[in-house]
Amino acid sequence: MIKAYRHALATFAVAMLPSIVEAKPSKGISFSGEYEFLDLVSVYDAPSSATQGRSLFVCHRINKHHMYFMPTRYESRGYVLAENRCRTSKYILLTPDQFTQAQKAGYIPQRVPPVPTIDPIRRIGTYWWTLSLLLPLVAWAKAKRKARARRSELDRHPLFTQRMIEVACNAAVCDGPLRDAEITMIRAAIEQVASVPLDETEIRRVAETLEVDPSRISFSKFGNDLTQSQKDLLLELAVDVVKADRFIRPPEIEFLNRLARGFGIPQARLAQLTGELK
Repeated sequence: MIKAYRHALATFAVAMLPSIVEAKPSKGISFSGEYEFLDLVSVYDAPSSATQGRSLFVCHRINKHHMYFMPTRYESRGYVLAENRCRTSKYILLTPDQFTQAQKAGYIPQRVPPVPTIDPIRRIGTYWWTLSLLLPLVAWAKAKRKARARRSELDRHPLFTQRMIEVACNAAVCDGPLRDAEITMIRAAIEQVASVPLDETEIRRVAETLEVDPSRISFSKFGNDLTQSQKDLLLELAVDVVKADRFIRPPEIEFLNRLARGFGIPQARLAQLTGELK
């Protein structure tokens, strides 16, 4: 009876195989998108009469989603049969019912689960890759929001006044949080040079939107559309802000050096402005 049962299953397997249409997975890999690949699961241990003389293997058909060539998600598309240990561009679709019948017939090992799953290492890997993509995007979006907020505060002022506020605030926060004494000093200095009334609350709001990492600051942009004499005044203002506590700290030295280079001002001029504090 058992032999008859296995014979019936084998007959079913032989009947089902020719009815399966070979399909070709998508092979083109673009900058971002998705493509299929096959993972070897086990040997398809069926007699040659059940496989039309082909040496077949059970493969896990997986769809890989990627962005910037990095995986973001793996999607299982079930089992298939394929030749060459699943290293092929073609496969034979295997439905859940056909899988069950083939496993009962002993063609597929019992250890193979009826429903394939994505390898845990792949799942974890996609989380890290996705996170590595999202974090820069979040940081970029946050910086854009800060820039828009800063522009909304500054746009009511003339261009040179805007640059004075930005440079002074950057100089004040490059060594730590903005202090009340620095706010008072910045307001007095800008009002004296630009003859523009300035609210200390406005200075504080601008300082809150600044880039905290000096390496991300484009110092040359502070001088865009300004004359060389205006750039020199901005450097003097930055030095005055730094001199407020009569001591220059390493982050402040770096800020002043990079600002001078961005403005094309010789180091000798900067040394002249800061020499008494060294």
